[in-house]
Amino acid sequence: MERDAGSPSAAVAKMEPRVAPVTAVEPRVAFLNDKEANQQLITSKQYARNVMVTSKYTAVSFVPKCIFEFFRVVANVYFLLISVLQLATPWSPTNRFTTAGPLLFVLLVTMVKQGSEDFKRHQADEKQNRRSCRIINAGGQVEMIAWQDLQVGQLVCVENHEELPADVVILATSEEEGRCFIETSNLDGETNLKRRIAVNPTAQLVAASWSRRNASRVWYLPFIKEADGADDFVVNFFTFLILYNNLVPISLYVSLDIIKVLQANRITSDVNMVYEGTHAVARTSELNEELGQVEYVFSDKTGTLTCNVMEFRKCSIGGISYGFGTTEIGRAVAALASDKPHATSGATKQTPSPAKAKINPLGFNGEGSGSAVKLDINSTDDVREIVSPAGPVHPPTQSEEGSDPKDAQVHFDPNIHFDDPGLLRTLYAGGKQGELIHEFLMLLSICHTVIPETDAKTSAVTYRASSPDEEALVKAAKCLGYNFVAPAPLMKVEISRKQSLLPPHMKTQHEQEPTAKCYTIVNVNEFNSTRKRMSVVAVDEETHEYILYCKGADNMMLERAASALNDGDAAAHAKLVGHLKNYAREGLRTLVLGRRVLSTEEYKEYNEAYIEASTSLEDREAKLDACAELVERDMQLLGVTAIEDKLQDGVPSAIFDLAQAGIKVWVLTGDREETAINIGHACRLINDKMQLLYVNAERIDALIAQLDALHETPEIQRLIRGDQVAENLAMVCDGKALVHIFPSRDARVKMSAEAVERVQLLSEKLLDIARVCKALIACRVSPSQKAEIVQLVRKGGPCGKTQPITLAIGDGANDVSMIQTAHVGVGICGKEGVQAVNASDYAVAQFRFLTRLVLLHGRCNYKRVCKVIRYSFYKNIALVISLFVFNFFNGQSGAPLFESFVMAGWNFFLALPIIVIGVFDQDIPEVVVLKFPQLYRRGQFDSDLNMRVFARTIVNSVGHALICFFGCYAGTLLASQGLYVLGALFYTALLGTMKLKVVLLALNWNKYHFAVMAFSVGLFVFFLLVYPRFTFMSYDMFGVPAHMIRLQRYWTLLLLCPVAAMTIDFTATAAQQQFRPSAEDILRERFRSNKSKRVGDSVAPMSVPLESSSPSIDRLFLAGQSIDEDNKSDSKDSKDCKPTTFVVTAQPPSPSRRPGSSSNLPLYDSFKASLPHPEARSSFAFNGLDEPSNRHASGDLPAQEAVTMRVLSFQRNRRPSRTSSLGRLPAVVVAPELSSMSRRDNTK
Repeated sequence: MERDAGSPSAAVAKMEPRVAPVTAVEPRVAFLNDKEANQQLITSKQYARNVMVTSKYTAVSFVPKCIFEFFRVVANVYFLLISVLQLATPWSPTNRFTTAGPLLFVLLVTMVKQGSEDFKRHQADEKQNRRSCRIINAGGQVEMIAWQDLQVGQLVCVENHEELPADVVILATSEEEGRCFIETSNLDGETNLKRRIAVNPTAQLVAASWSRRNASRVWYLPFIKEADGADDFVVNFFTFLILYNNLVPISLYVSLDIIKVLQANRITSDVNMVYEGTHAVARTSELNEELGQVEYVFSDKTGTLTCNVMEFRKCSIGGISYGFGTTEIGRAVAALASDKPHATSGATKQTPSPAKAKINPLGFNGEGSGSAVKLDINSTDDVREIVSPAGPVHPPTQSEEGSDPKDAQVHFDPNIHFDDPGLLRTLYAGGKQGELIHEFLMLLSICHTVIPETDAKTSAVTYRASSPDEEALVKAAKCLGYNFVAPAPLMKVEISRKQSLLPPHMKTQHEQEPTAKCYTIVNVNEFNSTRKRMSVVAVDEETHEYILYCKGADNMMLERAASALNDGDAAAHAKLVGHLKNYAREGLRTLVLGRRVLSTEEYKEYNEAYIEASTSLEDREAKLDACAELVERDMQLLGVTAIEDKLQDGVPSAIFDLAQAGIKVWVLTGDREETAINIGHACRLINDKMQLLYVNAERIDALIAQLDALHETPEIQRLIRGDQVAENLAMVCDGKALVHIFPSRDARVKMSAEAVERVQLLSEKLLDIARVCKALIACRVSPSQKAEIVQLVRKGGPCGKTQPITLAIGDGANDVSMIQTAHVGVGICGKEGVQAVNASDYAVAQFRFLTRLVLLHGRCNYKRVCKVIRYSFYKNIALVISLFVFNFFNGQSGAPLFESFVMAGWNFFLALPIIVIGVFDQDIPEVVVLKFPQLYRRGQFDSDLNMRVFARTIVNSVGHALICFFGCYAGTLLASQGLYVLGALFYTALLGTMKLKVVLLALNWNKYHFAVMAFSVGLFVFFLLVYPRFTFMSYDMFGVPAHMIRLQRYWTLLLLCPVAAMTIDFTATAAQQQFRPSAEDILRERFRSNKSKRVGDSVAPMSVPLESSSPSIDRLFLAGQSIDEDNKSDSKDSKDCKPTTFVVTAQPPSPSRRPGSSSNLPLYDSFKASLPHPEARSSFAFNGLDEPSNRHASGDLPAQEAVTMRVLSFQRNRRPSRTSSLGRLPAVVVAPELSSMSRRDNTK
């Protein structure tokens, strides 16, 4: 196309670019294809070699760096000091190598582990460095060389879709203007294409995907001379310090390392967390147990809760809404509204005035529940607006049923369900509305950074976009006849029309050829999280006008709209705002579109500022943003786009399970308030019974008043003082309000001390209120605000508050700061690159897998690690206590009871069984764990490892040591056999006790348990028989085992001492399970019962809701929900999924039981005694012992019906007639720890 020489675009082409003055920088020189000269530059460290190094060690640095990192652990330094004392002083009562040997072994194991991991890094580096690339040598010939041989100054030739081997300066490309597009996903995870131009001062460098890390001994008994008290104290101190050094288990760290690595492998290999071939990945093994203690989950929305598959559904142009139907989220919200009595007329949401807000800021009306009350301190009048999620504000142009999408689209796309032909009819009819639609679709076609790619074989056109939203909008424009075919700078759009929708006077007998419309893109103001909008300045090749096209978030675009509006424009503007709210209530993602025509003088002024900002070496992004503000104002609003992003499968169920587990889920999103709230409804994060507390004031004084009003409410104060969580409260925060609570770093530096104190007070009040809410939704938040919210919760607020374990999950680059701030970061392998995954600790393919990762793997790993830690200290304390007690029988000489190497082998003989427990132990089957999320709450309270539990472990260890010691001592008192015979006898008995303890700890046995138990016992027997023959190591044990095994009392004590010690544990465990059973005990008993093939044949939920049940009844949760693995139905995703107070399980009656007899289940009487009222106990006893009727025996009604009738009978607390009796009431058990109340209820 010829360009007029006098056109503005031609004038732009002739303008000489202005180069802004820059600070003088020392030049860097390179010689083109001069290998020797460039090698000298590399040698002088002016340039680096093109070698990728990600490994931590080299052959020279491996040993010293490994040793340095090993002794950074305090416990290893402790054992090193003990080893030095044993080796360098004469004070050691044991062999000199009993500590140094195991320490050296642990060091070697650590070095092998580090070396094997680093070897894999070396292999990956070598594979990367040996990749080939093409260069043009000094003779002009193309030559293939390895990446690691590439030097500065060489000419590199790169083809399409190839990876760049180094940082390069673009000299020339095959495209116009020397442009090319690069993808930096290997660096920052962003998959969007970035444009670069040859030798352009605004973008010279292309980042590459590599990084530069660039004798003989004589035994004798010396004469002990008297010493003064001070010297004697020092010697005794270090003697006993060495003797008791085993109090800290030297094997604990290496055992935990092995266990955590194997646990991480089990997470990675879990086939139930695979989606479309993508497995879960444990990128670290250090946080396995923290997964079992999570209290807060912070989640992104787009791509995390939703599929990140954008679909154009609706739009508003000129005050008219186009598009029919509703979304999955809209249907969920409408379903909630339909449950209300006033659903037909729409729910009313009232914003009280400040005076009313101070009286009742929460909107409480006794104990009732109802619509959310929005507190807005800024309002001066009562405002009522209709909250009708499904109905449009204005009558639609077509039938509400809509049309076939094929009839409403020019180029039909099965993935786009836009079904309103009225838009095209209005477009073709012309007029003012038709012109607006034309500009609307033209903006969608050219205001973007999408790159069309045509397949050479199939001629199919695909789009490469920076975000799914942009791709969806460009595809929508194509479906409506505006096909974008040529990328910037000279964009070409082919406009087609649908023959069937044309007015009669425009129809022809044949399909019309598309018309081409061309625009030259002269400037691009890119999108970022601060601007929340993007714009382009285009030159219309027909009219030669400079036109600014802009699209962005509504809060940014509405305030930049033209202020002077006529009556018609003002009415359309009001309708546009109403459509925005309606779309948001349906969970649609909205963007506002606007345009502005620039004069030539205005554009020249802007372009000069743009060039100056783009060539700046300091604060370039900030200057470009300020430059864009010059033209992004007084825009004509064209309309609104509404895109649907569907929820992922299983999200409502996952959030429900997490809430049942006592985990508070906070959704942090950049969407507008209405969209975020309705998505919260759709995914069951909030419900219609919840009161929504709003923190959305934009001014600091209004925000202070808003938080004060909420914080001083009696109900909130009661919850804060009781450290409780209200099931009917949720908070909604807005990013504009959070700006005052989380100021930027630069703003904080400039703040006065008073302002800093005020910000601290606001954050503490916000946290106090948020902690008592069941859920929180933060909308319009930036990535930095996401991280600030996580950091606020992680700190735990003011002194005295707990510091909960936090988990953040996201899928995009904007979630990285949040993921890195939380204790545990989880990345979703989504469509927004791999940056979130690279920054995370664990990666999953879908949000629903978070429940399995946290509730199953996290819980089990926490319990396993706690069990390993307790047992490690238990066995070592028992050994040290025996040495301590023996000193009262040897005159406090510090002489050990055991031979040195026998004592050193203590951890080796006992290590393997507990490692297997740490990897495979599971108290109850995984299907039961997932059916009862409440089991997870024990980890949040540190119930398996706290001071009380640890003290119990110490007492248990001391008791076992004393029983074994005095049992063996009494058994050999009348027949003195020598020191080491007694020591070996006691050592064997104590080792047997430790083995029995492992048997008690292991709750499920598999082949690995049996294998390591047999191996560890065989290892000790082998050692006991073979070691005494190595007399060069020690003479003390020579002949001891052979003599010991011939003694009858040896075998007697070997049997009696461990059994006597463990009888206490078995008795205490049985009593605890009988009289104070835990939730796990109950479920384990039910699962192992041999009286039915399944634990629960049926489930009968009580009709009493949580909110209305009595406190005493509410505390009971009856175990027995159906836990069969084949149960494929997920009722939690259904509409009527609500928490219930009771879940009762059917248990077929035992044939051996007679009427009037007690239950044959040990826990039956526990439940009966726990019932709150005597009448309930008597009714339960009668029902439980009722004889089956003939109706039930004849099979007239199914068992499920029988169970349901029994439950209702028990609920009403009355005795049913014998004619309606359908069998005995199933045996029922109680799990007080499965309370449906808040886990923060201190009266639990």
